[in-house]
This record gives sequence, C-alpha cells and structure tokens, in this order.
Amino acid sequence: MANRIDLSIIIVNYNTKNLLGQCLRSIYTLYPIPYTLEIIIVDNGSTDGSKEYLEKLQNSKTQKLKTNKNFKIKIIKNKKNFGFARANNQGIRQAQGEYILFLNPDTIVLNNAPFKMVEWLGRHPKVGILGCQILNKEKKICSSGGFFPTTWRVILWMSSLDHFSPVARTFGAYHLPVSFFSAQRELDWVQGCALMARKEVLEKISGFDDSFFMYAEEIELCLRTKKVGWQVWFTPKAQIVHLGKGKTERPILGEYKSLLYFFKKHFPFWHFSVLKLLLRLGAVLRIVFFGIIKKDEKLKKIYFQAFQLAR
Repeated sequence: MANRIDLSIIIVNYNTKNLLGQCLRSIYTLYPIPYTLEIIIVDNGSTDGSKEYLEKLQNSKTQKLKTNKNFKIKIIKNKKNFGFARANNQGIRQAQGEYILFLNPDTIVLNNAPFKMVEWLGRHPKVGILGCQILNKEKKICSSGGFFPTTWRVILWMSSLDHFSPVARTFGAYHLPVSFFSAQRELDWVQGCALMARKEVLEKISGFDDSFFMYAEEIELCLRTKKVGWQVWFTPKAQIVHLGKGKTERPILGEYKSLLYFFKKHFPFWHFSVLKLLLRLGAVLRIVFFGIIKKDEKLKKIYFQAFQLAR
C-alpha cells in the first residue's frame, strides 16, 4: 500500500524549543531504513519561540532521511497547556503508523533505536508496549520501568528499600534498580519518555487517560494494556538518551498527585487511604534526610509540599 506508514513518532512540546530541535536532528540522522515514518509534534501553547520554530518546519513541508525518502511532519498547535496525556491523545488520533513511539523532546535518538523497537515488536506479537534502554547525558543506564505500585511496593519505595536488588528481585519494585535494565525482561510498566505501542492496542484501550496531566500516565496506560491481554516488555537493544531535569519540584509533586489518582481509580478506597499515609511518611523521611542531614533546603521545601499534597 502506497500510503502505508510503519511508525508514527509523537512528541509533545512545551517551552522546550532548543531540546526539541536537538531531538528532531537526532531523528533526521536515522540510518537508511526500509520503513515509512511520520513525526507528529503537539505544541502545548509554548511561549519560548517554539511556535515560530514549528511554523518554519511546517512551511518546509517535508524533511529527508539519508535514503532520500521523504517523511511527513504534522504539527498540532494548542492554545494552552493541556498536559502530556491529552496532547498525546491528540497525536494518536492523527497517527497513521502501525506502531507509535511516544518520545519526549528532551531525548536524543541513538543507533536507529526507533526502528530497532519496530523490529523487536514485529518478532514478539504478544507484546503491546515496549520500552527501550534509557541513558542519562553521561550515557549511563537509568532505571526505566518497574512493577505496578501496590501498598506494599509503595512502602518499599518510600523507605528506599527497593534500591537494593535482592529486595527488588524478591518483592518487585515500583521503580526497579538500574541493575535490572541490562537484559530484556517483561515488566508491568516502562518509562513514557520513549515508549512504543501498537496502534491497535491504543485504539482498543482509548489511549491515555486525560485526567493525568503529567507523570504516571504511562503506568496507567500499561495497566489497561495488560488488562486486555497484551504484554509489556523492556529491551536494551534500542537506546535513547533522556536529558531530564533531575529531582525538581514538578516531577516529585507530579508523581505524588498522579499516584493518588491512579490508586483512586484502580484500587478500593482503603488502599487510597493507606497510600496517603505512606506518602506522608515518605515525605517526612525525605524532609529529615534532605533538610537536616543533606541541608538541601530546596528539596526539603519540595517534600514539605508533597506532604501537604498527600493530606
């Protein structure tokens, strides 16, 4: 079929113009491949010059791979920040690819990673979602997935016991240690900064839950994927650099807020009540650690806000 597209890459941008440009340049240098590709960029009301940059991209109509094969760039412009989940759903509705890669703008594609993921999924028909090996800017392996958060796993997470591989191997961990990400394995969830899914899976489960503004939306997506009979896997054969922003206010508070919604949606009410208690206890431990031992006033303040959020 002439119009068939193998892969759609969806990138949600919000005030990350320079990072977005770097990400796109890494995609443009993909090795010669036998696949067709489209890139869908959803801008969430950026005010940093992203709109002007995207207009130039749009006016150029197409970009070229080294193979001289054209691929399309589609741009969706939102007037305000609708959040990561809703913006990705906008991209899904426009996507024509058999596979969809959700890619953060603060990532750099390495060694033809997107197409290695396509090939991997082609050999594993029971897998609906695939994660790849995530590296930090120093090219060191990062933790990029885990098992679904339960009250027991939240206890291990809040106490930091799940940092130890023997504990994680015995009980499972919400965020698995780095040592787990050197070999392919089945997981409950994989990180959303570079997550690939089959289009048919996304259509069956209606994509992301719009109620997640940002953080943990990929965990909930993976949960619903597994509920309808598909597997979630990780492979180290594809690598993507995630520059990230470290432990700042937005990801910490965002994860707390999203986890509360996740439990409220998928667990009995008493689990939700226990979760709030555990999150408060975890916040207190971190207030003591960062405020008194490490004397990091910024993180102390953030975890005090996290404590208030879980009340």
